[in-house]
Amino acid sequence: MTFYDGATAIGTSPLANGIASLTYAGFTTVGSHSVTAVYSGDTNYATSTSSVVAVAAVLNGTTTTITASTASTGAAIPFSLTAKVVSQTTSTAAITGSVTFLQDGVVTLGKVTVANGSATFSNISIAQIASHSFTAVYSGDANYATSTTANPAVVAIVTQGFSVSANPTSLTITRGTAATTTITGTSFGNYSGTVHFTCSGIPANSFCNFDLGDMIFNGTNNSPVMHMTIVTIAPSARGVAASGFLWIPAMLLGGLFVFRRKQFSVRGRQFLMLAVLFCGVMAVSGCGRGLNPTPTGSSTIVITANGTGTASNNPNITQTLNIAVTVQ
Repeated sequence: MTFYDGATAIGTSPLANGIASLTYAGFTTVGSHSVTAVYSGDTNYATSTSSVVAVAAVLNGTTTTITASTASTGAAIPFSLTAKVVSQTTSTAAITGSVTFLQDGVVTLGKVTVANGSATFSNISIAQIASHSFTAVYSGDANYATSTTANPAVVAIVTQGFSVSANPTSLTITRGTAATTTITGTSFGNYSGTVHFTCSGIPANSFCNFDLGDMIFNGTNNSPVMHMTIVTIAPSARGVAASGFLWIPAMLLGGLFVFRRKQFSVRGRQFLMLAVLFCGVMAVSGCGRGLNPTPTGSSTIVITANGTGTASNNPNITQTLNIAVTVQ
């Protein structure tokens, strides 16, 4: 038995108990096809042709989805959209055509050719601070029908910046010891910049130290961590004579006499003499007084984070934290 699409043979199949079946790979054109079966005949039976059966060939259905490279980004910070097109049938034909990307359903961003069922639109930059939706429309081709994304990708365009937090936010310190709090920075809008930390309002005769010095945000939303330590002075430290530093002016004075026998500029000798006088005054003024202990009591330390943006769209930002400190 030979099967025809119009006048074109599309396959043959032997008869078995008077029945012939053909599995066909598929029509190559869309529309109505007139299919007939022609029996070749044999030594006992004559040839015959079946009546026409109309078969409608339609395009394979497709499903298009869209994803964004980020859920939120800063104003004018580039991001990308990717659309994927898959067949709803078992067709093995390659999916060709193009995908058109739309912003908020009305603004055409551009058109990208489909390759291996995927299309990516890169370097999208939006200045408007708002939440935007993005859809993708597949054009279709000779084998596949057009389709539009059912669920849009949503990207929030936000002002670039960062926040800081501390854990714990209160410290209890015994005089002569230290306590540490962890400071976490969190950037948003793909902020890029360097943050310098300072502290104020610390208890008298105590010191604060930041282990990293500066916190770096690298242009992606990240959360770097640093530590601030408060160091206090014990009552037993009083009476440690600052005169122990008298060796400094003594050595400088000795150096002055040594260099007098060698070539040494007038300006250099003047500088060295000033250093001798300064260190001598500091040492003498400290004699008998020593290091004063940190007083007991409660205070609030203010940590200031000054961020300097690395680009025009990354603003300079200042954030503050309060840490409650009790010295006992």
